[in-house]
Amino acid sequence: GIFVGWIFLRELLEKRIRSLSDLAIIPGVTVLGAVADIDDDPAEPEDAEMVLREFPESVTAESCRQVAITLLRTMANQGHTTLLLTGAMPGAGTTTVVGNMACAIANAGHSVCIIDANFRRPRLAETFGVLEGASGLGDALADSGALGGSIHETEFGVAVVPAGTESSRLVERLADERFGVFMAGLRAKFDYVLVDAAPAVAATDAIQIAARCDASAIIVRAGNEQRGLVARLARELSEASAEFIGGI
Repeated sequence: GIFVGWIFLRELLEKRIRSLSDLAIIPGVTVLGAVADIDDDPAEPEDAEMVLREFPESVTAESCRQVAITLLRTMANQGHTTLLLTGAMPGAGTTTVVGNMACAIANAGHSVCIIDANFRRPRLAETFGVLEGASGLGDALADSGALGGSIHETEFGVAVVPAGTESSRLVERLADERFGVFMAGLRAKFDYVLVDAAPAVAATDAIQIAARCDASAIIVRAGNEQRGLVARLARELSEASAEFIGGI
């Protein structure tokens, strides 16, 4: 009886999100799907960041496709073309999700551009083979917000806007009207635009960027985030963007 009581009490007090059902019970959060952990994948991929390209038959790659299909359907139903993706906590895997979602969207025949708006720890340029220090978002915002040379085509069929040169990466510019001009230019050029932002709990960048996007979604790493934290961030994103579409 004591053992059963201890189990019940532990489950009652556990506030971390460990499964899709834990995410689904948070008010206002629609579950968009889950990306499998590579540690549980029989194909044993070495890295999840480009698993859709390097291990297309793996369980992790298939889970990415399923999430991408849900994202496309949700955005198409609402007429959205730009989406902010941000992690609740550092290490949530936002860059991994953005990269694989973009590859899946490109494979489906759509033109897609991804933006590295994480000025604190940019990763998209390295992931997609764009030269380090290449012109990107920071440089465009330092100028007039025009696209200029900030877009880099890659062999993966995905256009990448890196964070930009180090001196140009000032987070204050993400709230500038020039960012709105920049996003308008991308909307006219691509079918879909995905934005990778810094973790929402660590910075206000994501909230500022959400105001420039049609929709936003939050990335949650199983076993890391508390339900209360995710609920608060979901509420803030919902108030900032045109529509908060859910969590992955």
